[in-house]
Amino acid sequence: MVFDNELIRKIKKVNEDLSTAQKNTPSRLELKEKLAEAGGIFSKIKENVNLDINLMGVDGSFNSYGANYPHQIFVFRALAKTTKGYEHVVSDVLYPMDSEVRAQITKISSEKNISQNDAMAKLIKVKLASMEVQAALGGLEKTKPDVIFMDGSLIRYKIEDADGWGELQAKCLSNDIKLGGVIEEIGTNTLSRKIDLEGYDRETLFNLFELYEQLTFHQIKEGLSTVFYRPSKDPHPVAMDCLTNQKEGIDELIGLASSLTPKRGRGIPVWLDIVDNEVRVTNKAINALIENHLDEKVKRVFLSPKRDKRII
Repeated sequence: MVFDNELIRKIKKVNEDLSTAQKNTPSRLELKEKLAEAGGIFSKIKENVNLDINLMGVDGSFNSYGANYPHQIFVFRALAKTTKGYEHVVSDVLYPMDSEVRAQITKISSEKNISQNDAMAKLIKVKLASMEVQAALGGLEKTKPDVIFMDGSLIRYKIEDADGWGELQAKCLSNDIKLGGVIEEIGTNTLSRKIDLEGYDRETLFNLFELYEQLTFHQIKEGLSTVFYRPSKDPHPVAMDCLTNQKEGIDELIGLASSLTPKRGRGIPVWLDIVDNEVRVTNKAINALIENHLDEKVKRVFLSPKRDKRII
């Protein structure tokens, strides 16, 4: 592929704009002082934590087969898996041509004044979050982990599945199970706004931390404490949401996550990567599922995209 000069000029302009924005960022020392004044607590990540525990990792995945909306099938899986050998799987299928699903899409579209396609995307987010919560609750019925690591921010479960989130939170608190949501990509601008900076926290926090340093904010989200930390050589930190009601155990939780993270990795505990790998609905898997269990005529009439017939 040969790119035209106009496209190259515009990409160079993007580089110039982003480079200028980066130069305007305050120094590391100034940023740390401002974040501390805003209520943040800098400390070193706790070392020598107890690793002989029953840790449950929870993650979910979905993939789709078919043409464009509504001629698609979505396959969902969620997995709760513990380091002591127990696992609980939840799986489901959504397809927009189902009358109940169509009714839900129409309701969301009407209430939020969005297109049917966007309503489907919203329904997928709700479904995935709900299934991850159900996987965690299913795991709790059969085994009592010491710690649960969910994939992503805990606020996502609170927003997308308030009832399920409430039940999971209550069971963790009543059984003294520490709960953490591990955030790989920090997409907020909460900290930047706190210190009157434009831009997002990802930029503000880049290369701010020394290796094994953490920054804790309590009640930055309702009912939750959030810890930003650097458990690997990657200059982009990660974050973890924890229950503020369990704040006395937060340092232990971050120490555990850090101990399970490869020093040369991207900052994610290896157990969550194992769960992610096992729960992932790959293209190969969904294609095999459809090929083996749908009639050829059903597939051709309702799902097969014309792009599959391209000659090149």
